[in-house]
This record gives sequence, structure tokens and C-alpha cells, in this order.
Amino acid sequence: MQFTTAKTLVAGLAKAHGERHLDEKVLALSKPKLLIVDELDYLPLNPTLRICSSGWSVAVTKPAPC
Repeated sequence: MQFTTAKTLVAGLAKAHGERHLDEKVLALSKPKLLIVDELDYLPLNPTLRICSSGWSVAVTKPAPC
């Protein structure tokens, strides 16, 4: 089991994307049997963030095609 906040998750994904390590980050996030993401609607996130890699799509606002 892994616990994170939405803000921490998105910041980590954005950093991994910028460093060209998004695939490794997504793989690490997929390892726990349960991933709990807290504060999904509590704090505003960057509404322009859209990351697409290896079939994974992470969108803060609404999903967009990669």
C-alpha cells in the first residue's frame, strides 16, 4: 500500500516527465497493490498539466488524447 496527496503525485510526475524518467515513475507507482491519493479536490492543481507516456495518460483537468 502507498499513500500520497494529489499535489505530491502530480508534482512527482511532472518532475519525472521533465527529467525524462516518467516511465520509471509510473512503473514505481503501479507496484503497490493499493495506491491511495488524498486531497484530489481539496487543493487546486496546475490545470494545464498533461502528461502522456507509454499508454499512460495523466490529466489534471480532463483526459486528452495523447
